[in-house]
Amino acid sequence: MVIIDYKEDFAYPDDGLDIHWYRRKSESNAYYITPHGHNHYEFFVITKGSILQILNSNSIELHLLDSQLIRPGDVHGFKLINKNEEVEHLNIGANEEVFISLCDTLGEEVFNTIQYSIENNQNLSTFFLEKEEFEYVNKLAKGIQNKAANNSRQINLIKAILIVFINSFYNHIINLDNQMPLWLRDLFIEINKPSNIAISSKDVYRIANYSSTMTNTYFKKYIGATVNKYLQSRKIDYAKNVLKTTNYSISEICETIGIKSTSYFNHMFVSATGLTPLKYRKLKNKQFL
Repeated sequence: MVIIDYKEDFAYPDDGLDIHWYRRKSESNAYYITPHGHNHYEFFVITKGSILQILNSNSIELHLLDSQLIRPGDVHGFKLINKNEEVEHLNIGANEEVFISLCDTLGEEVFNTIQYSIENNQNLSTFFLEKEEFEYVNKLAKGIQNKAANNSRQINLIKAILIVFINSFYNHIINLDNQMPLWLRDLFIEINKPSNIAISSKDVYRIANYSSTMTNTYFKKYIGATVNKYLQSRKIDYAKNVLKTTNYSISEICETIGIKSTSYFNHMFVSATGLTPLKYRKLKNKQFL
């Protein structure tokens, strides 16, 4: 299977961003884009016609203004539903670092909510872009007339488009998650407040007023991870952002996120990223030079 590498395929690989229109007409219902994987995130919206999207072996019909999020590790391909029908979709991509950063502009909880919600329910990956949202996206996309490298205006336009998609998708997840018990929704909102970045598992169980076993059962069902795993992921995402944007020491970061042992933090960070915190900071700082 082909894995599309953003470093080779993106229009703006140095900025971790891509945007392109795809138009196709065929005399058959065969794949017009064969199944493939990505090492990046990609949104697309159907702007003309209808397609059959094959996502991780599931078939999904998509029509005008239907949209979808494809994550690293997903496998997808496209087929026509109606022969000889012209189809068109706008594709916009971001590498993981840029995607998380844009999620963070909408709220620290956004990326984790998106990630864990899809892992728990693959059907959540498909959503509908409202007409007003698409008109705004289309207006911005028309402002990107060429693919000149290092064009800051074009990069900002692509980021603005991505934020529209991310915000729409996040609202889609929140609105569809009506089955989540009210106590769990309130708990999830509480632990994702910026002021609660140092919260521990014991704190969560105390706030929930349920046993650790029951709380973890509900977390795994509705959020896709245990309480501890979710908190670790949130703390790591916070630390990654701090390492990229500040000169805070490792001990200062540990104090902020409620981890007493720097060696434990290092172990947790390496397990999540494959790099020590200091190597991560050095690598990311080089990328932004």
